[in-house]
Amino acid sequence: MNVLEKILEEIEDHVNMVKNIPVNEDDDFLDGEECYEAGRIQGRYEELVWCRNIIRSHMDEVQNCGDYSRRKWYQKGYEDGKKDNGWIPYTEQNMPKKEGVYLATCDDEEYPVKRMRFKKEDEYCLWYDEHGIYDGVIFAWQPLPEPYKEK
Repeated sequence: MNVLEKILEEIEDHVNMVKNIPVNEDDDFLDGEECYEAGRIQGRYEELVWCRNIIRSHMDEVQNCGDYSRRKWYQKGYEDGKKDNGWIPYTEQNMPKKEGVYLATCDDEEYPVKRMRFKKEDEYCLWYDEHGIYDGVIFAWQPLPEPYKEK
């Protein structure tokens, strides 16, 4: 069961318990002023403390939560977001060293990542897709991954 489901279940059990406490017939409903009497405020405070304690009692059940502060988790996500995941920006200095087939990201809206052939002809570098010479913009490239091999 999910940790949040456990917490909600415990709170619901407590709500049902409180709902079933008999009420004196003299009490009727509280009017606005009576809601702020010291006893009523203390009761609300105790309920909030009780809810807080339920949540804290389940915090250890959340995996990998206690090892890092919230700030460290943000930093970890920020650093992961900066990784290029193997993509090499396509510039004059960062073009493939040899001709061959590569993965390329391009300005094609329908297929922004393509398997393309890179070929150097004279001073020009050309990229070919399944339709021939690609005349769009290449943003980045990376070598093809190794094919899957059964063990």
